[in-house]
Amino acid sequence: MKGLTRENDDVIGFVVDALYERAIDIKELNDWAINIVINNNVDELPMYIIDLMDFDSYLKDIYEVIGFVPDWKHSKKQSIALYAIAIKRGRGYRLTNDDITDDDHISDEEALNALQQHPEIEKRFRETFPFIDF
Repeated sequence: MKGLTRENDDVIGFVVDALYERAIDIKELNDWAINIVINNNVDELPMYIIDLMDFDSYLKDIYEVIGFVPDWKHSKKQSIALYAIAIKRGRGYRLTNDDITDDDHISDEEALNALQQHPEIEKRFRETFPFIDF
């Protein structure tokens, strides 16, 4: 599966950012990893996917499990749109994000507007986490 390696980290980068933006929680991260294993040839997956199936630690520890800091290609507005999914799911409290400084205070309305401007983020979220309905 593409997007899970250091050289091509777009998928795992999106998943980790979804976790940091609170669009998903640890249990949903576990479910995502299980879903990846079920729907792919396990021999072709990075070993960290197996570890994510039962990951239950501090968020900062996820990078040690993965073995690198993944990223996905996105703009600041798209990052805010991902946070809006957390708001829509009743989890609207930002933890931390490299794209947003402490000086950036995003209201729920601003975040939801960003999601409206970037419907591709909700589409990608639904494709990445098909087991989550909101």
